Amino acid sequence: MLEFVDTIRSCNTHQRRITDDILVLSKLDSELFLISPTVFHLETFVRQIEKTFGPEAKEAKIDFTVSIDDSAQSLGIEWVKADPGRFMQVLTSLVANAIKFTRDQNGPRDIDIRLGAGSSPDLPAFINLNMVEDTTCEDSTDNILREDELYLWCSVRDTGCGMDTKGMTRILSQASPKTYNRYGGSGFGLVVSRKLVKLQAGRIGFISNQGARSTFVFSAKATRTSSNEL
Repeated sequence: MLEFVDTIRSCNTHQRRITDDILVLSKLDSELFLISPTVFHLETFVRQIEKTFGPEAKEAKIDFTVSIDDSAQSLGIEWVKADPGRFMQVLTSLVANAIKFTRDQNGPRDIDIRLGAGSSPDLPAFINLNMVEDTTCEDSTDNILREDELYLWCSVRDTGCGMDTKGMTRILSQASPKTYNRYGGSGFGLVVSRKLVKLQAGRIGFISNQGARSTFVFSAKATRTSSNEL
């Protein structure tokens, strides 16, 4: 009985993600999507990530870790103002893919998520990554930061099956039928992620090796703040 319940829950989550991707993509293409910055606590956000994805990773027998990078700590960042919902939406797409491509691996099954911050759009976390530049969306702001502004970034590393650079670039435009038939999904998740990152004045990049592992890193512009502004 418990197995049937888990199957129903998994199918429901899968269908909800597909529906969300299609609805969000439609709004993005219609320019009806807005970013709504709010104040949130990084440590609380990390716990939310663990609570959201931990059970699914555990079910897939994947070692799942989430941490705050030293870069955020060195800048003294505890509270930021950004859109946590849209940031989490990008992260959801990346983690869902990481779980999907890692769960059937015969070797180690690991997913590591790290949350950091930097004072430049050219973040150290992007070094050696293949950057995906979206020319279909207009820049919402320039790259000149005010004193209280920064870039919040998140990396998702997995030990999944990986993909060559050409294949990974293609699925950032839309997943191929072969990928869809084998792993499921709408094929729009990474397309939505790319557009949402751009809308938040951020960047997204990746590195992946066929048959080995993948790393995605994305950023979003944020404002340094404190709990007093809640």
